[in-house]
Amino acid sequence: MEILVCPEDKKPLWLIDAPGEYCFYNPRLRKKYRITDDIPILLSEEAESLSPEEAEALDSLIERGYGTETAKADSSNTD
Repeated sequence: MEILVCPEDKKPLWLIDAPGEYCFYNPRLRKKYRITDDIPILLSEEAESLSPEEAEALDSLIERGYGTETAKADSSNTD
């Protein structure tokens, strides 16, 4: 899962794995992608747009160690 990126902006997502919350999250666009039966649903039309408060709650989970970034910027990538 470390190579997954957002289908909209093609940048890293955060995997949120906390009690009561298991999803991929894009803090730049404030979008959440659900994971169903361990399958990430990374379709733009299926993404949930978050309110500022909802995004802040996920940001807080990341700060508390419940998030893992899925990809790192690679300057050698020319795609």
